[in-house]
Amino acid sequence: MKPNNETFFSFLLITWITFFSSMNVCNANNNICSGIYTGEDSFGTLVDLSQNSYSYYPSESCTTLLIPPCAITITLVFSQFRTEANHDSITIYDGTNTSGTVLLHASGTILPPPITATSGAMLIIWTTDSLVSDSGYTANWTITSSSVLVHNSCYPYADEACCGIGISNFRINQHGLSSVGIDNTSDVNRYADFSCSDSMTIFTNTLYDYSVTMGFGYTQNVKAWIDLNNDGVFDPVSERFINDSAILTNAYGSFMIDSLSLPSGVYGQPLRLRIMSDFSGNPPPAPCANLIYGDVEDYAIYLDKPVGINYVNYQTDFPFKIFTNLDDKCIHIEYTLDKNSNVQLKIVSVLANDCKVFETNSIQNSGKYNYEVHDLAAGVYVVNLIVSDRVFQKKVLLLN
Repeated sequence: MKPNNETFFSFLLITWITFFSSMNVCNANNNICSGIYTGEDSFGTLVDLSQNSYSYYPSESCTTLLIPPCAITITLVFSQFRTEANHDSITIYDGTNTSGTVLLHASGTILPPPITATSGAMLIIWTTDSLVSDSGYTANWTITSSSVLVHNSCYPYADEACCGIGISNFRINQHGLSSVGIDNTSDVNRYADFSCSDSMTIFTNTLYDYSVTMGFGYTQNVKAWIDLNNDGVFDPVSERFINDSAILTNAYGSFMIDSLSLPSGVYGQPLRLRIMSDFSGNPPPAPCANLIYGDVEDYAIYLDKPVGINYVNYQTDFPFKIFTNLDDKCIHIEYTLDKNSNVQLKIVSVLANDCKVFETNSIQNSGKYNYEVHDLAAGVYVVNLIVSDRVFQKKVLLLN
């Protein structure tokens, strides 16, 4: 669905098509080709429509952008090149548009030399006239890459840029701390991989805040996932950590990664984080589905175990906080009552099947209350707090 509450203008310069390791540069049906390659292959082949077995089509106008994620350089080597001299030509730029350095402008039958784009992107423009044709060209490309992520099963993108819909800033920081892990401002890219330039360490069992700033004027659905088991596939439900709908300008909230749900071996490994946003009138984003408008962005995170004193959990609808001190194996509980209440409080050790009771049907006045228990063994503990008819339960992990 296209937003319809204002006049809509679209200037679409590059149309997305699907690419493979060997890809036709032109479309046989309308003699117009274009495309953007953003997959994680480190090599591939470009060929014109003729596939070198017959002449290419007349009046072709083709624009292809190679921009593999985290590419440092892209090198293109021609194995065949035959065009009508001075009429049918290929022009290649270092970068994403024609303002980049011209690496090659070739026409005729002389095989061009190898060329290298040092920007990590290569724009290829192929044009032919309406008269004489020839067998065209074949060229192989390779990249040098700084990517450290596991190859993902999919790389979705937005079909079209529209109306400022998409992500202009994405930010994650540990709750209560001023330092920021990821704080990336970018244009709406339809797909962009920032994993080589924007990454952070996230401590398990620790609260983090996120904020997403979007384009102007239209409500958007914002979803995000982390490939927590590092298998290259996003589980659309269990690995989702942002699930906001119909947000106008800013989406924000908190999340925590539970260490008990993680497989072994993921600590210290780069994991892919994917965030997607699209107009709320379109289908909600899914981790492998192309968007109609909007934005797809990938980042890298590293998981680590918390150290020192940290927030283990925090519940925004009631002032109930838990802290841990790993040095003396201490759990600290803090809550505030806004009126006199009947309170029950206990800590249950899941592994040892033991229980520490602090309060049993005690009448407490309004105010702040603090409790501590020291010298606990490493393990999983559940804090149960009942205030009148409200029940609160939080899980705590104490590490060695």
